[in-house]
Amino acid sequence: MASPITKNRKFMVGLKLAALFVIILIAAFTANAAVIIGINVYYHATIHDTQQAAAAISAALDNIWVTFFTLLLQNAAFVFVAWLFLMKVDKVKFSWKEFGLDVRRDTPKLTLSGIGLNLFLSVPLFGILLLIGAVSFEAFGTASFSLTSIILSFVLMAIGTLTIGFGEEILFRGYVQNMLTKKYGILWALPLASVFFVAVHVLPKFMTGSVELLYFLSIFPVALILGYLFYVTKSLWASVAFHALEDFVVLALVAFGKPTAGTAPLIILSAPIDITIEGVKLGNWGDAIGLAIGAALFMAMVAYFWNKQRAGQIDGRMINKKSFIKP
Repeated sequence: MASPITKNRKFMVGLKLAALFVIILIAAFTANAAVIIGINVYYHATIHDTQQAAAAISAALDNIWVTFFTLLLQNAAFVFVAWLFLMKVDKVKFSWKEFGLDVRRDTPKLTLSGIGLNLFLSVPLFGILLLIGAVSFEAFGTASFSLTSIILSFVLMAIGTLTIGFGEEILFRGYVQNMLTKKYGILWALPLASVFFVAVHVLPKFMTGSVELLYFLSIFPVALILGYLFYVTKSLWASVAFHALEDFVVLALVAFGKPTAGTAPLIILSAPIDITIEGVKLGNWGDAIGLAIGAALFMAMVAYFWNKQRAGQIDGRMINKKSFIKP
């Protein structure tokens, strides 16, 4: 039976996560609201006709530059939240190493490994969707957008998704998972941090009634992959690279259906076919295939590192079974 002290510690950790969850949502909302308010103030100040101003505002909200600055602002807010909790709540001296972002000799290799690993998720996903007819090729981006628009979208989204990689990985893996690992060990920290990551992404959609079960589930194995990469490498660089490429593919390279957020992707595919059971939409085939591939990739990663540890090719402390529980 857990002692009162242990129960109190668990309660305090739960309270901290709840507070962090609320603050993250507030930070994301504030960043988006700041951009929207700024656009409204600008157009109402420069266009005195109310209807024309409203039309200009509506067009601006679907502009690539607005998307870009929103990404920068939101992920800067995420980094600030991680810094705030580390310094002011946990009373830990700030260092990039604390978040796993210290530069080491193997940093380039880790970054490339994150990119390469993502290809094992993205390439089979698109290949299978096309093979089974769940999506179909519609057009190259050049049929709808100018080359200048495509290049601009490519560059801005490369930077924007890199900020997503850094912002979200610093917050969810560098801070949340790291904090939980120190307290409970990786066996508890990895799934808890992954559920926390999924909840933050799903709640806004859930509140608008647009979230589906398969979408919710498909995020979880990706979160496990990102967290496990951080754990076994003791570095955030591979996770940042994996995460950034994941978002870059769906924002700058490929669009399912009509491109959104002002982007000009290179390839346009049809929207994935929905999966509906007895009139209830569970999601689409993109979510279902992504869930299956993500789960398989995560299990393959665990098996790979476990075998390398047993063969003595890597430090046993990285994945030894004893390290899965708090010493």
